Amino acid sequence: MIDYSFSELLQMWNINHADIRPDLEIPGSPERSKYRTVIESNDKVLYVLEAVENHQYPRKRYLAETLSELDTWGSNQKSMIWPI
Repeated sequence: MIDYSFSELLQMWNINHADIRPDLEIPGSPERSKYRTVIESNDKVLYVLEAVENHQYPRKRYLAETLSELDTWGSNQKSMIWPI
């Protein structure tokens, strides 16, 4: 298991500060993740922060890249995942 602090995870994506947004629900199946939450950066961009098992990482990474592509079409949500 890889153990990162919250600030280390934010630094990986060049985010200086973010607030956890427990008021925002994440669609999908929460049981497929070890941990997931929505965070909001200072510039009001929303991210899904998700911890997954190593064997799930390639699929989750593909989904994150798809969301990033959708972002170019105007969405204000991004996804961050890390293997554990």
